[in-house]
Amino acid sequence: MRCPFGCREAHSREDSTRRSTDYYRTEEGQQKRKIQNGRRKRRSPERVKPEASELSAPLVEHVRMVVGLIEQRRVSREEVMRMLARVLRQHSLFIGHRSDHIPSLNEASP
Repeated sequence: MRCPFGCREAHSREDSTRRSTDYYRTEEGQQKRKIQNGRRKRRSPERVKPEASELSAPLVEHVRMVVGLIEQRRVSREEVMRMLARVLRQHSLFIGHRSDHIPSLNEASP
């Protein structure tokens, strides 16, 4: 009879993780990981962000209108261009799927 709480699957995942970490700590595993990471870097496309000056006029006008509605004031095109230049210059701190901050339905809430 199997455990109704999913222990078999949990143990299987733990064993798999343990095997993987043990392998990648060996000399052979480290060389393979270096090769795989090198391939991943070559394969990933460069993400090019447009400069604020390259943005389309309708987009800038839309952003100007939305910011004006939010702040309940007139916003100049120059203000929007400065804001967009600043925002487009910033780098993301996290790349990937952001599910780590989403609470699970099974977690108890305070």
